[in-house]
Amino acid sequence: AEVSSHLRIGRSDDSGANWQTAAPDNTTFMPALAVGPGPVGERLFLAYPAGDGGWRAEEQTATLRWSDDGGASWSEPMRLDDQVTGRTLPSVAVAADGAAYVTFWHPFAGGAELRAMVVRDGVASDHVVLDTTQGSTSLVGDYMGLAAVPGGGAYAIWVSQGGDESGVRGAFLRG
Repeated sequence: AEVSSHLRIGRSDDSGANWQTAAPDNTTFMPALAVGPGPVGERLFLAYPAGDGGWRAEEQTATLRWSDDGGASWSEPMRLDDQVTGRTLPSVAVAADGAAYVTFWHPFAGGAELRAMVVRDGVASDHVVLDTTQGSTSLVGDYMGLAAVPGGGAYAIWVSQGGDESGVRGAFLRG
């Protein structure tokens, strides 16, 4: 049987007394949400691994969307990478200047690259490779962090693995 996981976004305008939900796309699992300044107020950013098949999905695409109306409507999906086989696990953080910093895994046979990029005004930068790890991202991807810096830029932290060794690494991403 075909399995589909619809990404659900909940929104409340009355301190949680009532909720409206929307399902803007299919996702495998583990979406990330961040808020920051937008062109006319707050902008919500949603990073997620798009794909069908729930958490067992083999093919995923790191994807970003944003909303300028509190989640009532969303931009078209911005694909940040090619569709890949394996977990992508995108993270997002927003700096005070409205730049969205995104990290995600790009799996390949035998390992994965941790990639990062910046999205400003709907335009994505080229990605940079922060790390290359050996083995499955199922052992490293759940242990990632991303935090924007008020003056611009972001700090990323992740677990890297090579053979029988693993360790925590970090990087500062400049805007």
